[in-house]
Amino acid sequence: MAEFVDVLRQFDRMCKANTGCFKCPLHEQDGVSDRCSIGAFVNDSERIERVVMTWAAEHPEPVYPLWGEWLTSIGAARRVPTGIPFQLANGDIVDPPYEIEVNLYDHIPAVIAEKLGIPPKEAKP
Repeated sequence: MAEFVDVLRQFDRMCKANTGCFKCPLHEQDGVSDRCSIGAFVNDSERIERVVMTWAAEHPEPVYPLWGEWLTSIGAARRVPTGIPFQLANGDIVDPPYEIEVNLYDHIPAVIAEKLGIPPKEAKP
């Protein structure tokens, strides 16, 4: 059985992904639906959980790269070995650890700025 908070979070994702209730997996075949009402959640909670979590499994949330990974991949940062192992909050030991180094005084490459919608600075006279 899924956690209540996770079911609600996935329900919200499902609702936002299905524009219009007629495409919603909780919508009744006969066109009548009260599946999004409080009463439906109380009286038919197991079915709602099953449908929502099935939809969530079929439509996983996108996972984006870490800032350090992305900046390194586009050449805006580089990995520098520190030589000092350290422990993460979950107890894992990172060895060999790297720091991501960003040169704060390099201009953003034009290709990246255009993709991010960053306008160029006005030239100084």
